[in-house]
This record gives sequence, structure tokens and C-alpha cells, in this order.
Amino acid sequence: MYRFSSRLPLASYLSALKPLVAIAIGASGSLDAQLDPRATSAGVVVQNGPVSSVALTGHDVTTGLQLHLADVLGQADFGLAPAWGDSGLVLAWNVAAVALRSTSVIADGATLHALYLGRPTDGRFVIDWLPSGGGTGVTAFEFDLHGDGVSEAAHAFQASTGVAGVWPVVLPAHLPAGRTDVVVRVSARATAGTLAGPWGIRVPFQGDARGRLEVRFEPDSCSAVAFGSGCGAPATKIAGNFFSGATVRSTPGPTTDFLLAVLGVDQTMSWLPLTPFCPLHTTPIASLLQARSLAGENSWTFARPVGAPAIGFAAQVLGLDLATLSVISGPAYWVDCH
Repeated sequence: MYRFSSRLPLASYLSALKPLVAIAIGASGSLDAQLDPRATSAGVVVQNGPVSSVALTGHDVTTGLQLHLADVLGQADFGLAPAWGDSGLVLAWNVAAVALRSTSVIADGATLHALYLGRPTDGRFVIDWLPSGGGTGVTAFEFDLHGDGVSEAAHAFQASTGVAGVWPVVLPAHLPAGRTDVVVRVSARATAGTLAGPWGIRVPFQGDARGRLEVRFEPDSCSAVAFGSGCGAPATKIAGNFFSGATVRSTPGPTTDFLLAVLGVDQTMSWLPLTPFCPLHTTPIASLLQARSLAGENSWTFARPVGAPAIGFAAQVLGLDLATLSVISGPAYWVDCH
């Protein structure tokens, strides 16, 4: 079966696929980074009774932040761990406030994230929130796109009621070229002490508040749908990237020595050599070879020139085992970039 987009004839497909393939990244230094995230503290404090630790406003937290206090009174933690690449941005916070004895414990902070993009990018913010706690614990977050004081997503969790909400939440977004600000505030608070009861009875109480917030931005320049199964590993994932194209990630099998990303513009099945009944689901136009990555995952990044027309293509990753002189194929995907 052949599948061509009605938007482009085959000759135009080949022409459009050529620049895409020409700048495919086997070594990702071939393309300038399209995302440059910077982050600063907008005021972060952890406090455990009379002791506190702060990250003053303006403090650089681009590579993360970890504040921790603990003693017999309780424990306070504020952590930020960012990660980014050509196919997305992930910001993760962990906060905790545990009050064990008569005290007040706070972990509270806002961070300003300046996202510098080399080209306009459509995508979505995916916000996942996992609060927990007990007693007097309260944990909350606010997500403010553009830093204009308006929260696009927010939640406050009181341990006494236990209403955690429904997550994740997806927010479609268009990020222009240049700078986009995101401000996120995450907090956890708890108190401990005693209550006076009748007949001189004193009832102790404690608090525990914890929260994990993950904010992901995922470009949706391309979508991928599996249309054919392989005969084993490698496992493959395909997602849009900040280059208006797609990134193919593949996890090799245990005996795979090399991986080959095969691109085509049809959905025609044939049998691969060396391994019986192992299918290839497209006619190859380009094949990109990589040695097995020591990191456990290989990737190919495809960029689309600014203003280039929409394009669709097939992608399938093959694994080669030199010891047995065999080849295996992962699933085949049809990728639409718009």
C-alpha cells in the first residue's frame, strides 16, 4: 500500500525530504540549539522553626536548586530539577514540610523561567501534580505563562480534606521566537504543637505536606502513528522538536551493535535480508547508521526549514547484530510534520 499526502506530489516530497535528511543529526552538534532556557529565583525560602535558608531573588537556578533543613523539630525541602533537549523541556519540583514538634515549617518559592526560542513553536504544556500529606499539611502550586500575574493552572491541597484534583492538565500554547517567561510557585507548609483539652489534657498535633510538580513543554510540530509492526527490538518513540521537525529515539536490543534509521515516503512492505520474515515497511530513500549508544538510547533529529511546506514520511529503525549477522526491525511510523 502506498500513502502520499494529497498536499504534495511525489517529486515535491522527495525535494522536501532532501533538506530534512541532509540535516538529520547523527551527532547533535550539527544544528544550533533552538531552546535556551534560563531560570532565576523569584524568592525561595525554606524555614524550620527559627532556622531558614533562602535563594534570593535573581539567584541563577538554570541548572537546578536544592534547599534542605532538618532537625528534631521537623524538615523542610525545596528542590528544582530542570532538563531539556531538542524535543522538549521538563521542569520538576519537589517540596516537603514536615512538622514533628511545636514549630512551623515552610518550603515556599517562585522561580522565573525565561525560554529563549530560535523560531516560533506550537506545542503544549503538560502539568502533572502529585500532592500528599497529613495533619495540618498544605501544599500548593501556581503556573503563570508569560509572567503576567494570571495563573493558567493552580491547586492547593489540604491534607485534612485530601482532594488532590485530576492530573495531568494539558495547556496548548504558541511560543514566539525570542523570550517567553514562565513563573511557577510551589509551596508546602505544616505546623505542629499541642491543643489544650478539658481536665488539663494536652493533645499533640503534627503536619506533613509534600508535593511533586512536573511541567513539560512538548512541541507538536510533528505527529507519528504506527502503521506496521517489526520483528522485535529496537523500541522506537517519535516526537516533535524545536526545529519544526521530528526526533526519533530508539532503544536497541541487548545484542544490537548498530542501528539504522530508514526513511521513505510510502508504506510498502518487503522482507529484510539475513533474518527470515522480518519486515521493512517502506521503500528506503535515506538510511542513517549509528553505532549503539552507551547511554542506552540512540536518536536522530530531523529539522524542517522555516517556511517549508507540510510533509509526511515513513520512519523505521533496524537493529544489526554483527555476531549473528542478523537484522531485526522495530515498528514503522508514519510521521506528519506541519
